[in-house]
Amino acid sequence: MAPSWRSRPISLWLPNELITEIIEALTRSDRAALCRVSKLLHGLGVPVLYRVVKVTKLPQIETFCSAVLSNPMLTGLVQSFTVSAAGSHSFEEIIQYIAVSGTFPVQTSSSLSDLLRDPVRALSRLQYLSLDHEMMFKEQFDALLGCTFPSLASCDTWNQRTPIDTFAFFLARHSAMTYLRIHLGAKFESPFVIPLPSLQHFEGPVELIPWISTRRLRHARIDWGFFPKAHNIEASIVALGSLTCSDIPVVISSSWCGGNFLKIIDSVSRYIPHTKALITPASNLNDEQIVHVGNCLLRFTSLEFLSVESSSFLSMGRTECADYRTAAQNIGNLCPTLTAYLVGNEAWNNASGTWETFPSKEFRELCERSFGKFPDF
Repeated sequence: MAPSWRSRPISLWLPNELITEIIEALTRSDRAALCRVSKLLHGLGVPVLYRVVKVTKLPQIETFCSAVLSNPMLTGLVQSFTVSAAGSHSFEEIIQYIAVSGTFPVQTSSSLSDLLRDPVRALSRLQYLSLDHEMMFKEQFDALLGCTFPSLASCDTWNQRTPIDTFAFFLARHSAMTYLRIHLGAKFESPFVIPLPSLQHFEGPVELIPWISTRRLRHARIDWGFFPKAHNIEASIVALGSLTCSDIPVVISSSWCGGNFLKIIDSVSRYIPHTKALITPASNLNDEQIVHVGNCLLRFTSLEFLSVESSSFLSMGRTECADYRTAAQNIGNLCPTLTAYLVGNEAWNNASGTWETFPSKEFRELCERSFGKFPDF
């Protein structure tokens, strides 16, 4: 009797490409278990297992570092590396630790940095690097910023105490980056303009914008800090406009900026009229301010989505006011390219040529389908 297909080696009835897809669909623990089944699964599974590495607890960090140091060839497999050390102890672990030792579990950023320094520096094919703020408090991390990752395309990190020029040189050495998300703990003043010609997505503090050079920006998420001044807003928007190209639609989202949201909308309409989506929260909103927003819309050439959301109880109470509602509804008639907008706490959608209200949740979903995750500052 011919042997059943189940008794044959897996390589005879499943192509390697399909096996790899199956491995990719598994959880990380299941992938690790499968790698121990056979040489074939080990050979196919290890590259998948180490392609995306995310460690959140000290034991995970120790395991990864031990594996990399004992087998340096693994460093060439890692394409995405994320360390999130904050909150690495669960509530249950803390209770258990206190019950046994009578003290709170302390995990220093220095110990994490010492462990990770050499393994991370060896990741030659790294494309995505994400390090949380606990990695930025000690001198050892400066050594990482002295490294070069030839394939790095995306970086998400904090810069709390690292010297600004050290960080600027790190960015300059990675000019192929397309995505930059950064949190600064101090005012950023670079010793030179940082060339990032491929940068498409920027998320970070407004003071970094004048120090970046690119013309390909597609998505900017700006943190204005606390109570920015009106003249600084206009200058910053001018600088932001210099990073964009008129034939590339851009999505601009803004953090809360007090009562200066009108200045942001006005400046963006003047200096970046090719904006595709503009999202900025409002501290409060009345019918006169809505009319001002409408006047700004006349300058936009490609605007599809607008969000000027206000959770203020004053704005909520005005939705039944005739002047307020008329001004809000008229917004859609002032910009022919507009698809949907949210003003105050009410969203409007163009349904067959008629502007009608619809749930704000659906507005956010519509935006996300068009340009990605709706910002949440």
